[in-house]
Amino acid sequence: DGYILVKFNVLQLNSSGIVEAFREANNYVIEALADMYHTVFYPGLLCFDSNDFCIVMLRQKGRIIPFVKRYALPEAVTVTDIKEVAQKFIRDTQSLVSLLRERIYGIVLDIVAYIDDERGKAIVESVDTLFQQTFADDCDIKWTIHSADESTREICFKLYVKIKD
Repeated sequence: DGYILVKFNVLQLNSSGIVEAFREANNYVIEALADMYHTVFYPGLLCFDSNDFCIVMLRQKGRIIPFVKRYALPEAVTVTDIKEVAQKFIRDTQSLVSLLRERIYGIVLDIVAYIDDERGKAIVESVDTLFQQTFADDCDIKWTIHSADESTREICFKLYVKIKD
């Protein structure tokens, strides 16, 4: 679906949090990816630092995808487990949102969960409320619930930030 995720361990931020420069080698990697996927950086290079890595914000097909985070879930996953994961994601996300606040006019969360079907509804309602309370009316949430097998028990958050041109 055109998602591009690029991680680097080294980033250099100016006071506004916009990336000014990567090491030379990293720039080549980014340019090669941009050519390969016919993608543009917007605006410039925007990064978000989390757990000692940063994610390059790339724009493709008119969408801006700054942040994707997957979390493994325990075998006997509970609603509380999912809420804890969601709260961690919110904490990470708020740094990014506050960084770009002046240019943001909306947030879209695309959440894909691989969990037991009977737990799905309770989790959706619980986490949905959490995100709405955090981001108020600026946040649209789209859920996709898949049945979990033993190899895929995870929840994936994709954050889309709509930025003013």
